[in-house]
Amino acid sequence: MAMSWTSLLGAPRQLGPAGPEPGEECPACHRRVPHPAKPGSPRSRPLSYRVPEDERKAHEEIMAEAGKFLGVFQTPFWQFKVTALAVAHLLQDEKLEGFGQ
Repeated sequence: MAMSWTSLLGAPRQLGPAGPEPGEECPACHRRVPHPAKPGSPRSRPLSYRVPEDERKAHEEIMAEAGKFLGVFQTPFWQFKVTALAVAHLLQDEKLEGFGQ
């Protein structure tokens, strides 16, 4: 009598769903599943910096208000645009040179 893989190993396991959809939270690691890049989107990389814990909420609100003021809030790369413009203006003010010293 010939043995088959099914008789030795049992019925194949049914795999669960493919996983969470883009934009949803992964149940295993609790991170948001990213959306795939759109054709023609520029390549980008994340950039981060540390903020004092008690200043974080205020900093996020200031960034959002600046983005809304400029008309770029929630557009692609809006945080980069706000920061780049702010830094460019900061470098034009010679009175601020050495401010942190």
